[in-house]
Amino acid sequence: MSVIYRDELQRRRNDEFSNRLSEAQEFFAQKYGTNIIGRDIETVFASTNLFEDYKEKLLEGFDDNSTEDLETLMESTRTQCLTESVAGVQPYASLTMPLLVKLWARLSMKYAIPTEPVTKPAFSVAFMLPYMLDADGNKHYLPEAINKNPETMVEKTRLKADAIAATDGKISAYDLFENKTLGDPKKGDTIDRKFTITEVTLDGTAYPVNIVLDINRRLYGTVDTNATATDTTLDDDIILGSVDLENGVLNVVDMMGKLESVKILGWVSSESHNTAVNVSFDISRRDIEIGTGTHIEANVPLELLQDVKAMYQVDGAAEVVDIMSNVSAQKVDLDIISFLEKAYAGTNAAYAKSFDVYPDTGYHMHPKEWLEGLKTVIDFVAQSMKNDYKSYDGYFVIVGNPLDTMIIPNVNWTFQNVSDDMNGIGVTYSLGAVSGANRYSVISSDLIQQGALTIFLVPTTDKYKTFTYYPYSFNVVNNYLNTRMQNVPSIMLTRRYTMEEFTPIIGKINIYNNDATIYARDVDTTNP
Repeated sequence: MSVIYRDELQRRRNDEFSNRLSEAQEFFAQKYGTNIIGRDIETVFASTNLFEDYKEKLLEGFDDNSTEDLETLMESTRTQCLTESVAGVQPYASLTMPLLVKLWARLSMKYAIPTEPVTKPAFSVAFMLPYMLDADGNKHYLPEAINKNPETMVEKTRLKADAIAATDGKISAYDLFENKTLGDPKKGDTIDRKFTITEVTLDGTAYPVNIVLDINRRLYGTVDTNATATDTTLDDDIILGSVDLENGVLNVVDMMGKLESVKILGWVSSESHNTAVNVSFDISRRDIEIGTGTHIEANVPLELLQDVKAMYQVDGAAEVVDIMSNVSAQKVDLDIISFLEKAYAGTNAAYAKSFDVYPDTGYHMHPKEWLEGLKTVIDFVAQSMKNDYKSYDGYFVIVGNPLDTMIIPNVNWTFQNVSDDMNGIGVTYSLGAVSGANRYSVISSDLIQQGALTIFLVPTTDKYKTFTYYPYSFNVVNNYLNTRMQNVPSIMLTRRYTMEEFTPIIGKINIYNNDATIYARDVDTTNP
């Protein structure tokens, strides 16, 4: 066991990123006569050409998206190091960029919510607010306008569904244009050919019907009075009528003379183009300011560093910074997780469902087939959000604890922390994808509390936003006093970022009884 431990410890000390950093150090020493670890880092930061080479060496192997994000963050951090260091860039600042690269690789939630690194601590974000105009010119912002009043916003002008009263058993020359939902009739208005009587009232009894206007603009239908009447001796009644589409005139009569009223379903025709759905958009701007950074500090007395180096061949300062990157990455992830929890709470649990891992009593199929039901619940929550917000340009992200994500059927894990590393850097999360009624990205992290899966929409268009993470800078300094032991040398990591909520399209699926009992079997321990 001790051999395995020593081999693992040695592997950690000589991980791929450490080797790459050593190669970068050797490259700069040979080409520029500069040591990138130590005070010479100020020369690298101050020179555009040297800094470009420096970024290229540290970011070798990262994908395009990560490289672009890291380049932005490295530029912001470089600027901050140069402008905020009155006495020059401190030697420990040379650990900033390696720490940033390690921290970035270890962040799991950057794969969850859209991440946009920024170069300034105060900036504005522009986003679109699409709207529809009603007949009076009032703006109705989407998607709320469609959700709350779809008939008047996206359909043709509708005729009112109120009952039209008959006089002496008939309706004569009734003006349908006086029965429209929006405004007075306009020149050229006609009644749409799609016209139906949906209900007739005979002798105080309402009967549902479906009497459709025929091609000759006539109405003819039979009313089954036995369907609701207690007197089965009544005969069926016959409804006759007509619609003058050009003049908007309705005539209706029944054969038995018992007609009291009718209800209709109809619209004003769009042929004259007197009405149309008017759409446009506003550009809204939100001012965002990133506050002062949060700090992590560590004591690094010279004696400790010398002893650790002599006894264990370990660079104590580098190890402390490595621990800082781990803690910082976890803190950022936890901040984003908490941010999503608050966003969900703000929706009053509008999209909340649950799934019981343990099958119902009487279920006799294999437990694996029972778990397929979780996918149905996921699809239901996602589709409900799409239905309400009419958001089709995007995909959904599912985040959860490994104990909960492992029960999602048919996840294609593209990256797993137990077997993979992120460009030579060990991480504690897994990434996957699963298909269903929608596209889903799955983020599995043990930082997330077990017992629920959070699901939210990520737009693939810049026309609207749901959530965004804005990192600004991460840097290491050693010219601060330690808050606990002010006489002991220390280094401090400061990080600055913020998260913003725009349109919170987010839901949650509570997971019950996920305790492995679904696969448990009684075992006779008395008879091994």
